[in-house]
Amino acid sequence: MSDKTPKHFHGKHIDVSFDAGICSHGGDCVRNLPGVFDLKARPWINLEDCDTAAVINAVRQCPSGALQFHEACDQQVSIRVVKDGPLQVRGNVSVKENYNSEGTQHQRVALCRCGLSKNKPFCDARHMKIFKDSGTFNKVPAGTSKQEAAEHANIICVENGPFMCRATVDVIAADGQTQRVIDPALCRCGESQNKPFCDGSHNKINFDSSN
Repeated sequence: MSDKTPKHFHGKHIDVSFDAGICSHGGDCVRNLPGVFDLKARPWINLEDCDTAAVINAVRQCPSGALQFHEACDQQVSIRVVKDGPLQVRGNVSVKENYNSEGTQHQRVALCRCGLSKNKPFCDARHMKIFKDSGTFNKVPAGTSKQEAAEHANIICVENGPFMCRATVDVIAADGQTQRVIDPALCRCGESQNKPFCDGSHNKINFDSSN
């Protein structure tokens, strides 16, 4: 888990925070709004005379959730499976190191599902050119639901095991297929034959979630 404190940048009409500890370094912000996000400038986020709507749009497109503008979030929790990439979680979620930890709060976060990140449980883009998965469903586990998706979820990082999501959530495949699932267990070792769901492969490969 990240122990870094987010940095805060202030403007006249909007404030933005950046958490380097969960950034997946995709560079979307720089490409989408280079006038505000400039890695060569200091500070690298400049909110002076910015277009507030453009900043909000750019922050919302941050795939890892490292950028935030601290809006109230009342959306239902969803987990999108990225082809050859991470799990993109949206909604009010608490990511916990274990069942007893307090966890860190997020509205958007990218969670590693290739098993290779050096910043587990968060994605650090190490999947690129290494991890290959269609991001589509093979077999959806028992526990699908017609009830409403939750507006808050706890995501527990089981030691050497899967992500246990304690809530009813929408799991969205890369092709857009959506399944509403109760308490899904999601693979994070990268070896499940039923991705994105866990099939116990972490035990067969002796997955070490501490690396």
